[in-house]
Amino acid sequence: MELGKVIGMPTIGSVIGTGHHNLIDGSSMRMPSNGIFRYDGTNMEGIGVQPDIIIEPTPKQIVGDDDVQLKRAIEEILKEI
Repeated sequence: MELGKVIGMPTIGSVIGTGHHNLIDGSSMRMPSNGIFRYDGTNMEGIGVQPDIIIEPTPKQIVGDDDVQLKRAIEEILKEI
């Protein structure tokens, strides 16, 4: 929709949602119930999204609660002011 820049890491494209169903014999199964599609009808399963700006936090940043993706997003917003 091009409403703004996407900042973060690429997604893997796992977008099909499933529901859990119990069967009469005591077993169960999962049934696809919804998916994510682009406005042009493209199924996003297996495609994923590539961000405009890739920011990969290190394990140390994650453990230290140092949100480098949020910090970069704020930098981008401030450039527009």
